[in-house]
This record gives sequence, C-alpha cells and structure tokens, in this order.
Amino acid sequence: IVHFESEWRVYVEDNEIKSIHYYQGDPTIFPNVKRINNMLESFDGPCCYALDVGELNGYTSLVEFNDFYSLGNYGLFPEDYAQMLIRRWKELKNVH
Repeated sequence: IVHFESEWRVYVEDNEIKSIHYYQGDPTIFPNVKRINNMLESFDGPCCYALDVGELNGYTSLVEFNDFYSLGNYGLFPEDYAQMLIRRWKELKNVH
C-alpha cells in the first residue's frame, strides 16, 4: 500500500496537459510538470484521457490512467469537460 502525500488529476487532450487539479492529500505539494510531460511523451493515448499522479517523497509517480469516457470531473471547466467527453465518444465510435 502506498500513501501519497498528494494526488492530482491531469486532464490530457491530444497528448498535452489541458489542466491539473487537486484530488486528495496535501494541496500544497504540487506535482512535477516536467515529469508529467515525460509520461505523456512515452504514451500514445486516445484523444482525451486523464492521468492521476501522486507525490511521494518529492517524486511524481503515476497512480492510474483513466479513459475520458468514464471519469469524473475534478475541477475542469464544464464546457471543456463536455467537449472532451464528446470528442472521446466520437473517437470510440469512429465518428468524425
């Protein structure tokens, strides 16, 4: 069992960070954005997804990957959330 000092949801669109939002733990311990970008560079994901990342002893680690079609909104602007959800559903259904 790992107890992260803080956890954050990273919303990703077209493999770029769209927004980062606090999830739980200490909100003053922000994740390392360079490390997150390194994660994105090594992953060829769908058009829209989220990474949950956690801080542990000064190191940003991946907690889990979440496909956008099935994740909750933790602070993303509602319009952005809806647009990204629609994009992902269209991608899943091969509708362009």
